[in-house]
Amino acid sequence: ILARLNRIDEAFLDLARAWVDLALPGGELWVVGQIDDEMAPLLEIYRKDPSIRFFGHVREGLTRLFSEASVFVLPSIVEGSAKTTYEAMAAGIPVITTANAGSVVQDGVDGYIVPIRSPESIRDRLLYLYENREAAREMGFSARRRIASFTWDTYEDRMISLYRELLESKIAT
Repeated sequence: ILARLNRIDEAFLDLARAWVDLALPGGELWVVGQIDDEMAPLLEIYRKDPSIRFFGHVREGLTRLFSEASVFVLPSIVEGSAKTTYEAMAAGIPVITTANAGSVVQDGVDGYIVPIRSPESIRDRLLYLYENREAAREMGFSARRRIASFTWDTYEDRMISLYRELLESKIAT
């Protein structure tokens, strides 16, 4: 399981609680992101857990982490449009995130959208994907197919189309 956060904050604690409750045999939680100073004391208990690995801020080698992960989790409380969910989908892994992450994940298709501040929901979805590996692979394939349409060219075409519509409606009035 891979979690990549710009910075490790309260949202991570929801994931950490879910993870510890699960105690999945052979499972590892890889955490990528900078640890805020005020969060460091709250993480001490999790740093002692051998199934949780903290990588800190990663600039290079992120592609390898995505390729080795089976699920990506971003339990964001507040986010704009988390690029990292797009990266995970492009890597072909299911994503568990919140509506607040601004992601394009389709709930139950490419992964799951869970409520914010809900370790129980994260736990339940992780358990499902752990116990249903084929379903997890299918979600990963779906994520990769879906994200293929989110290219810069597609974005550019949509923006040009939008501006054209706005100009035409302004000229018509």
